[in-house]
Amino acid sequence: FVLTCFLCFYLAATVHAAGSNDSASGVVATGSFWAVCFCVHRWPGLVSRKNSDSFYVAFMVGQGVVACTFPNIAVMVQASCIQSLFTLLMSACCFRLRVAVTSTIGLMVARLVTVRLRFPAGPTEASQVSPFLLWELFGTALLLGCVIVFRMRELDFLRIYFGEKALRQSNIAMTRLLDLICDATVELNSELQIVRPAPKLTAMLVLDTRPSVQGKLLWDFMPDEDDKSRFESLARSSLRDLS
Repeated sequence: FVLTCFLCFYLAATVHAAGSNDSASGVVATGSFWAVCFCVHRWPGLVSRKNSDSFYVAFMVGQGVVACTFPNIAVMVQASCIQSLFTLLMSACCFRLRVAVTSTIGLMVARLVTVRLRFPAGPTEASQVSPFLLWELFGTALLLGCVIVFRMRELDFLRIYFGEKALRQSNIAMTRLLDLICDATVELNSELQIVRPAPKLTAMLVLDTRPSVQGKLLWDFMPDEDDKSRFESLARSSLRDLS
């Protein structure tokens, strides 16, 4: 958050120091970016997985609008470097990689069109257009490479993190299940009545360890009739096998 605000103010200062005729636009853009960053920092739920792409696209459109206010190609080159940093930082908030790539290419096209329309004549401008074009192509290709690499590293980290977390949860659940199975052992007599129940089994059946369930039928505590019949059939067949 602090880094983003610093870059916003640095962008406005750069435009103003370069002699921009429309420095108010830079100040307004800086204030807008700062306000959005503050709202996101103050209310984290404002940006979610469903609308993060929309925020990113709006941010890139704002950068394209700001690029149209630059007075000359020299300022455009300086600003494109700063906008590349913005794009790289904000791409982490974009949920879909194709949206980040398309928006980055669109910003490059917007800057090239701006240079073509605003600085078409003059020997000085004409001599700067070709280097600017090469710089834009190289810088955008490098930026896209960084965005893709960072996104892949981020996905690998999330995959490993959540995979390990799910494995830990599975191990905990299995440990609890084994502990429950061991402690819930119950002895039944020939009439399938409870003889010596474990304390945890009593707590599960009657929600208390003090009342005794000795002498009662285990399936009486089963709410489902199918479970009752299946358990009774299994218990009686086990008794016949033992006899």
